[in-house]
Amino acid sequence: MQEEQSHFPYYGLSLREILAESWGRIYGVKWSILSATIVAGILSSIIFLFGYGINFFLGEWGRNLYIIYALQYILGIFAYPFLAGVIMLGIRRAVNEPVHFSMTFNYYTTPLLILSAIFSVISYMIFALLLFWGVDHFIATASNLLLLPLFAFTVPLVIEKGMKPFEAVYTFSKIFRRNWAIIIITYLVLFCINLFGNFVLIGGIWTVPLLFVANGVLYRNLAWDESKEEVIKGGGGGDIRISMPTALQPGRKPALEGSGFQNLFAVLMIFLLLTSVGVRLYAIYQADKIYPPDNVASNGKNVCVHFNNTLFLLTPDGQMQQRLELADLGINREPADIELLEDNSILIGDLDNGVILRCDIANMSCRKIGPAGGYVINDNFKFLVDEKRNLLYIADTNNHRLLVQDMEGNYLNEVESDSNIDYPNDMALDKKGLLWLSNTLHSRILSFEVKGNTVVETGNAIKLDLLHTSITEMTQTFLGEKDPREAIAELQDLKDDPEKMKKAAKKLKEVLLHTRPLALAWGPDDNIWVAASDPYVTTAGVQVFNSEGKQIKRINLEKKAIPVDIIRVGEKILVADTGLFRVYSLLPGSEYEFDFGDEPFQYELSQVHGQLKMYESMKKWAGRSLWLLAIGVIILVIIIVREKRLNIGK
Repeated sequence: MQEEQSHFPYYGLSLREILAESWGRIYGVKWSILSATIVAGILSSIIFLFGYGINFFLGEWGRNLYIIYALQYILGIFAYPFLAGVIMLGIRRAVNEPVHFSMTFNYYTTPLLILSAIFSVISYMIFALLLFWGVDHFIATASNLLLLPLFAFTVPLVIEKGMKPFEAVYTFSKIFRRNWAIIIITYLVLFCINLFGNFVLIGGIWTVPLLFVANGVLYRNLAWDESKEEVIKGGGGGDIRISMPTALQPGRKPALEGSGFQNLFAVLMIFLLLTSVGVRLYAIYQADKIYPPDNVASNGKNVCVHFNNTLFLLTPDGQMQQRLELADLGINREPADIELLEDNSILIGDLDNGVILRCDIANMSCRKIGPAGGYVINDNFKFLVDEKRNLLYIADTNNHRLLVQDMEGNYLNEVESDSNIDYPNDMALDKKGLLWLSNTLHSRILSFEVKGNTVVETGNAIKLDLLHTSITEMTQTFLGEKDPREAIAELQDLKDDPEKMKKAAKKLKEVLLHTRPLALAWGPDDNIWVAASDPYVTTAGVQVFNSEGKQIKRINLEKKAIPVDIIRVGEKILVADTGLFRVYSLLPGSEYEFDFGDEPFQYELSQVHGQLKMYESMKKWAGRSLWLLAIGVIILVIIIVREKRLNIGK
């Protein structure tokens, strides 16, 4: 038996040997692999762009995250074969076979499409499960990187060994079960190397080819030897004969072979990685559960403030009376909006279900009152109560609609308007009974006259300075591919040229303005107070306009202030500020803001704010640790290569 196996090639199963050999093998092929990676990425991006285009034709369904990503994963079936082509270039290099850029497109076959479908289904199941558990969708998508070894190994098993897709998955499971340590360690190290390499940009010229060549070397060392065969009982009664991968043969044990210093260094790097990733994910999870002050309401007799999924009832002078957890009312998310009625019942916008609930605090019970007629809101919305007329006005932000219904939900009218109401948000009633609506995208406030059970636009509008618009979340395609800060800086340079300013403004995309609205309230001075923020140019402030639209006052707020809700309480104005984590009051005759709330309320605010800052610090330091880890891994690789570099022909 010993003599029979003496001619078998020996492939090292240590991290040291894999990295050293892979580094030696990238010379002569790095440009082929790099160009293949770029082209594969471009082609895949084109395919995925079709998914975003289809979303526009799906209407309401196109806003559902599960459907949006399901479409992307389906299209991924047709994009993954390009990645498979690049993977095969690395494997061919590992076994001294010719490598050429054009080979990337040689593997668009039916078995590989089936394998891609299996990979997409598994990936989507993991994504959907994480999303269901409340994980951010970007993190849920990034978790699919954990399946990279599965795809990287099953692709050559299907292409080179001719296995069926499910056989390849089964074979990989056996390989992984016996060699999980070296597989995980190798991919973690390669991830760190590419993290650092892509950060310095030019480093990607070496780190990207190293990733695919090292994958090829790892696959070859674990699964390339075809000298052994094993028999698997087929489902139809016949036997299936496949080659036994090297890793499944007896006597082959992966290890971290190297000096004591190298092994200790590698273990410390792995520990640092796991700790950093764990701490960062934990901090993100905890920070996402903390909500700053984002809604404030008053009926004149009491004030209701929401933050951190809790409602606080206070007197007009800020004395805390009651603390109410939203979970006790069956509401699991932050509210879209709140209104405090004359009888002290509270209207709460339930974002999960897209409905408006009327909650009786005394009985701790809620009932739906809107939207009437089965109308469903799938995202952010605002509403305003007109108790004198028994009306409820609803601004359906993402669907660009203004709705009117009665307080019992007996009817629902959609307001017809000559103006283009894009991203409607906050509303206020003036002393004449006119309804004012913030039209966020166009930086203006529109007025409507209430007639019976609907409202009619008056044609009177207050136009705001574009630079003071509440723009806090933008796509990176804002004014082309420019950085948002750079784009807004250009707009600032154009502010003295109205024509150029107008042309530049037309390039604005429909950016995500709805989460930072133009909040407004009718003030005690018979003027309309508008809270607006733009953190990119730090122009957050409160602007005061008369009914003719002339700005008569502006109160500049602190840096990083993001005022999101504003109401009148007696002779003062209250503002909820998510950026500063504050609720403060403004007076018509003053240029300054004053903290609202007594000591117990301020203590609650400071405690929650302190927790949020702690988690933000944890995220920041965990991120820095990842960069430190990447640098450490590069140092380790340099040490390994310097001590033992394999002289492999190009």
